[in-house]
Amino acid sequence: LEQSLQSIDPSLSVPYWEYGQDSYLYNHWYNSIVFDKDWFGENSPSNSDHKISDGSIWQDITTPDGKDYLDWDMTSTGSLNPYVNAYGMLRSPWNNNPSNYIGRHNQTYSTDAFVGFPECSSLKSCFDSLSMAEFSSCFNGATHGPVHVLIGWSME
Repeated sequence: LEQSLQSIDPSLSVPYWEYGQDSYLYNHWYNSIVFDKDWFGENSPSNSDHKISDGSIWQDITTPDGKDYLDWDMTSTGSLNPYVNAYGMLRSPWNNNPSNYIGRHNQTYSTDAFVGFPECSSLKSCFDSLSMAEFSSCFNGATHGPVHVLIGWSME
């Protein structure tokens, strides 16, 4: 993907975040440089919409509405609409944020599901798996998934 983008504009790159190292570099995950105003903005805004409001470039960015994707039949497809949430906002169906602003919230149902980023030892344990299914479950559940919960959100 990155090389395809660079064939059009060589100055573009796809960011990569080695969040496992942040467990060692910072005393708490939310102190990572990734959440600075000149990177990706604050990690869990305390306003009611959890809208990024730190004065960074992300502060007033809105997501497109999902009105073009509302026509979805769960009976015939057997699944939730993959394009919009319950509020018709263009985002994952499990992200029930009713606000059209980019936001973050690191709690699920008012609790902290995870307290820190997975460490390198978590990833290493996945490589000790005895099957691909065990590896996949470990990688997605123990190393990758918690980061989405910590920097993403699920509305109450």
